[in-house]
Amino acid sequence: SKGMFRLYEMSEDQKLPNLDMLYEWIDQDYLKLDQFNPKHPQYEIVIKSQTAKKNWRFFKCKGITVYDGKNKAVQTFGTMHDITDLYEKELALKESEERWQFALNSGQNGVFDVEFDTRRVYLSPQYKAMVGYLPEELPNQIETWSNLVHPDDLSLANQKINEHFENITPFYEHEYRLRHKNGKYIWILARGKVI
Repeated sequence: SKGMFRLYEMSEDQKLPNLDMLYEWIDQDYLKLDQFNPKHPQYEIVIKSQTAKKNWRFFKCKGITVYDGKNKAVQTFGTMHDITDLYEKELALKESEERWQFALNSGQNGVFDVEFDTRRVYLSPQYKAMVGYLPEELPNQIETWSNLVHPDDLSLANQKINEHFENITPFYEHEYRLRHKNGKYIWILARGKVI
């Protein structure tokens, strides 16, 4: 179809490559032959393939393969969609998440994320470990933080948060004490920004 010419960056006066040539263009790491099975002729796969212009593209393929009496594929019908942009964004997001997790796990920085309108809170395992707790021992709740802050520091800590919310300060930064699981207080430096 005309769409195949567009997907493979070819003009319509060129001859579409045969299946053997298309197979050679596919990155073999993305072609799992066990996904083609005579018992389940329908397939849905993502392949990485070169185009006629030698550009790499990701295609989502859905279709049905027809097999002969000896379970040999003789024909396939289906659709292909270029999902390169989406796939690359997902890959970049995954890589970014992996870098973020590496940074979190290799340092002594705890991370918190608070959605004040829904009251949802995320306290990273490192945050909880700083105060001596296992991840499952501290609930992800706003009250967890306020219960851990030293009573003498709570008022100023809240004041600093409010100053940032009111755009008096470009970011939140404050040193205060948190109660460790062992009952002692430790000093921490908290930094944050409303987004």
